[in-house]
Amino acid sequence: MVIHLFYLLILLFLSKATSAAAETGKVIVGYWGVWDSKPLPIKYIPWSQITHINFGFATVNKDVVPALKNQGALSNLVKEAHENNVKVLLSIGGWRTRLPCNQSIITNTTTEDHLLPLLEQFREALGDDKLLTLGVGATPYPYSNVSGYQQVVDWITIMAHDTHVGRPTIGANSPLYNNDASSNSALEAWNAWMSIPSQQRVLGVPFYGYASKPIRNKKDGDLEKLTGPAHSMRPPGDADDPMLPDTCKRGYSGLWRWRSLRNTGILLDESRAGKHWIKHWDTSSQTPWLYNSLSNVVISYDDPQSVRLKTTFAMCQQARGIGVWDLAYDYYTSGNGQLLTAIHDALNTTHPKCDLTLIHPDADPVDSIGTYILPQSIFFAFLYVIPMVLFQL
Repeated sequence: MVIHLFYLLILLFLSKATSAAAETGKVIVGYWGVWDSKPLPIKYIPWSQITHINFGFATVNKDVVPALKNQGALSNLVKEAHENNVKVLLSIGGWRTRLPCNQSIITNTTTEDHLLPLLEQFREALGDDKLLTLGVGATPYPYSNVSGYQQVVDWITIMAHDTHVGRPTIGANSPLYNNDASSNSALEAWNAWMSIPSQQRVLGVPFYGYASKPIRNKKDGDLEKLTGPAHSMRPPGDADDPMLPDTCKRGYSGLWRWRSLRNTGILLDESRAGKHWIKHWDTSSQTPWLYNSLSNVVISYDDPQSVRLKTTFAMCQQARGIGVWDLAYDYYTSGNGQLLTAIHDALNTTHPKCDLTLIHPDADPVDSIGTYILPQSIFFAFLYVIPMVLFQL
């Protein structure tokens, strides 16, 4: 039964002695996997912009020992990271570990009885000089009581994104706020884990978004609000979005990386959309979105402004820091990631503005033909996100 838990977990571990910052300081944790070797080789990882890096992914064998196919890549990563005073964490499991079509395993409340004892065993085996952290979904469900985790793990990373994956609706991928009671925003996710102290919570921020096709008539004209029904099959995402090898339902994820939005010219810069695209700002969720009326495609994503707002929110909540998926998804100029820079800007703000409700863009975004776009509203559906676990190396 313990093995079943690894469908839900990601495990990371590393030595606390190699920290780039004091353990009481803020952390910036970024994922990097072997699949990122081409777009972001190890030597080009922005070490100065992160404190920890999560290497994905190891698996679990029958003896519950991490099995790693890419030991050489991990060794090279650890060497380079330690030379730059960055900690490396080994991630076990990950979303690439396919769940069965029967989703009962991730809603099986009997696993609750085994998770905390498992973490306690990990802590005993690792000792106090290793980090043990959890990557978790937007709510603790199906676990009813997670207060005991704070005695075992160093922090949890709340993955407050992918809110509309698997939903036949359009909406923000990672809303900061939402006025609808059934929404699954960063605010609701943060509050759902209140039993864990703020200093042991890290807010997860995505460097990507998703495309979807709203159900509407051509006579409806341009889409003006990020709300409404969508086709169940998503359109293809960027060039790195292959057909999913899913035995349950084949199709595309619709994922668009921030770097791809910039490199393809869909976004000319963070404020201006390219030809045939119109950029909007959704006030309720505090996120941007794009619409192409010719292809009837919507892309909800995060940009430097929405990332700064999320980081400011986390700092105002006394969070431990920010977690990022994925370092290779950022858009790099002069060795620095554009979204990582936005995180640093927010972290270095001396007196952050903590009332972030309904913030408008600093300047109204304009599309490629000069049309001014006004902030819009949004409706969200609830989505359960699978929890994960992280260890320090």
